Amino acid sequence: TVTTELGDQQIFDAETQHSLTQWLSFLDAGAIIAAPLSGYLLESVGFAPTGIITISLGVIQQLCLLLAGSNGLVMILSFATYAVYRAFLFPYFFASLSRKMGFRFFGLLSGISFCVSGFTQFTVASIALVVEGDCHDYHMGSPEAMQCEGGKWVTIHWIQILSLLMLLLIPFFDLKAEKKAKDALEKAETESLSAHSVDYGAI
Repeated sequence: TVTTELGDQQIFDAETQHSLTQWLSFLDAGAIIAAPLSGYLLESVGFAPTGIITISLGVIQQLCLLLAGSNGLVMILSFATYAVYRAFLFPYFFASLSRKMGFRFFGLLSGISFCVSGFTQFTVASIALVVEGDCHDYHMGSPEAMQCEGGKWVTIHWIQILSLLMLLLIPFFDLKAEKKAKDALEKAETESLSAHSVDYGAI
């Protein structure tokens, strides 16, 4: 939908739009090299912080789209952030799946997840038809383009931002649960040491 959105904005000429879509394709494919970084973060800082970083990348990408205006570099930055967000999302999702559900049904759950993800792709075209305007059908600067409908792209970006911010609650709740579990473990260890001290004292 990026080509339709760029066309509806009537900010960039056709050549610049083509260049930007090429940047998106290049960055989307090249960002796969960021996937190992997601794995490293999972191992080094844990699931909840990695989740916060991943979702925050999605929020930043949407904000860049909203703020880009006629700045092509900011638009490219939004594409790069989106590509890294996607590269982070897959390792995080499957690692979280095994962590939450275990490995007993991991294959089945992975298959179901991919299936659901695939079916949701059928809704993209329908949503795009509702969101898009008709400015992408006209050349920039033409009389028709002056009176065309630019679509509801800003609205859909704000909906995506709000959805991602709601998803941020999940890793924050995980952090709270991890802290609670750590405090309980430390308390149990302290009580165990105290009990041993009493035993030794009695001896």
